[in-house]
Amino acid sequence: MAVEWSDEGTSGWSLSDCETLSIMICTGPNNDINCFDYLLESVQYSAYEASMSYSYVIDPSLGTNGPYFLQFSGFLTDSPDEPFIAYSGRFQLTGMTGASPVADDGGFLTSPPGQDPVDGNAPAATETAGPYTIPYPQQTTGMAKYATMQRLPGHSVTGTNTSPLFPTSSYSLFKSKAKAASFVTTYTMSRTYTPLMGANWAPPGGNPAENGGSHGPTQGARMRRRWDDEF
Repeated sequence: MAVEWSDEGTSGWSLSDCETLSIMICTGPNNDINCFDYLLESVQYSAYEASMSYSYVIDPSLGTNGPYFLQFSGFLTDSPDEPFIAYSGRFQLTGMTGASPVADDGGFLTSPPGQDPVDGNAPAATETAGPYTIPYPQQTTGMAKYATMQRLPGHSVTGTNTSPLFPTSSYSLFKSKAKAASFVTTYTMSRTYTPLMGANWAPPGGNPAENGGSHGPTQGARMRRRWDDEF
């Protein structure tokens, strides 16, 4: 299989800044991607920068006949901790002899969404309109998840509604050995507010005996005997 790629130049970063590259073969719907075998694993991109291509012989025992696609991921020179991810279109493989994984597209005709490298140390311009706007439980692809900004606590407790702010996340029980997790980290949206802090100048409280504590000598001794009995 001949694999070729190009730089469309529409993501705000360039493949010329790429340091390492990995290519995996995947199957499954967009919301449950199963990448299970490497074509290339964390290789220096400079070895493929000129040709932007790679040839690979697929092992027929990898899976069943059906739709597959490729995942491209890697790191830029100036963002060694923030991966980028891109996906190819789906293509059909025939002559496959394996039993697992079962190739399936789940009815999705388009490629899974990719992921641009994000600078986690500074506010990103896309935070208000990017992956941070997707509800956390619905983020099922990629190598990172994105959490909304931490809420600023109020000055006093005035609410009476104790219901959760957000709906609970669904879960499913594993009935067989699970595949390896694809997520490696979570990024939290940068704060746009500055919390006000100050020293607490209230005097410290006294000892219980100095402020009318309820445990007198007799009661204290009885409490200690009870603890001795328990331990």
